[in-house]
Amino acid sequence: MNLNILQENMKRFGTKNLKEQADAEVPADMPAQVDPDDKESGEKVQAEKTYSFLGVDKKDSKGADIKRAPYSINIKYITYPVKGADGKVLNMGGKLLVDDKLLFTVFSKGTIGQWFKQNTPAPLKGLGADRIYKYIIGMLMTEARMDASRLKAGFAKNGIKLKPIPGPLDVYKSEPNEYYSYS
Repeated sequence: MNLNILQENMKRFGTKNLKEQADAEVPADMPAQVDPDDKESGEKVQAEKTYSFLGVDKKDSKGADIKRAPYSINIKYITYPVKGADGKVLNMGGKLLVDDKLLFTVFSKGTIGQWFKQNTPAPLKGLGADRIYKYIIGMLMTEARMDASRLKAGFAKNGIKLKPIPGPLDVYKSEPNEYYSYS
């Protein structure tokens, strides 16, 4: 038992030791205590990453100006228990949040559930979105051990076509450079 809970119970019930505490009755109007360290009963952050594009302001080989504004997005994968009618845990579900908005739900093997297109941030709609989506797939493959083919099929089903090269793991494991930063 957690020492803090024992001390709190000793204060509440006026008991001096564990034997007296075990024999003490809990008043009916006492709210149930929740252990904040108990991860099995709720959600757990499996991975949290920040993807940053550092911007571009240069000329291409033909002399045309290329200007792209920098941006940064926070990507968070959270797992939660899926419980049946009897209250037993059946499976682990997951949800992917981008900038603290739910983008899609995903099952433990990599099958994409519901996609919330209204929560899609601007960087995932324009130039560079392919690379960010590959980074997300690479993160889910590495951190949550999901199947790449299921993830790619789920993205394709939702209208997101990814270029074959570079692959998701290549993007996820790439080193920061003059254009991209990861943390």
